[in-house]
Amino acid sequence: MPNLKFKRLLILSNSTKSANQFEFSETLNLITAIDNSVGKSTLVKLLFWGVGCEPALDTNWSTTDSKTIVEFSIDDKNYSVKRYKNQVSLK
Repeated sequence: MPNLKFKRLLILSNSTKSANQFEFSETLNLITAIDNSVGKSTLVKLLFWGVGCEPALDTNWSTTDSKTIVEFSIDDKNYSVKRYKNQVSLK
């Protein structure tokens, strides 16, 4: 079975003029926060949204006019996927 590893997630918002980057380690990653409702689930959903899936995202997310770039590897071969709205590009 192929080995999928997420490496990095970039989120760029045109409407809020902001960006964020999340890098993932080769082994385990733990997403935590002191408070609830800060985006832990959204972060995980954005990984899937970025590669073309359609998870149920918060309405706040859909109004941000954002794009994502997901970098990942499958069996040591590197890939990058860019998504903006319904346009998905694989590199």
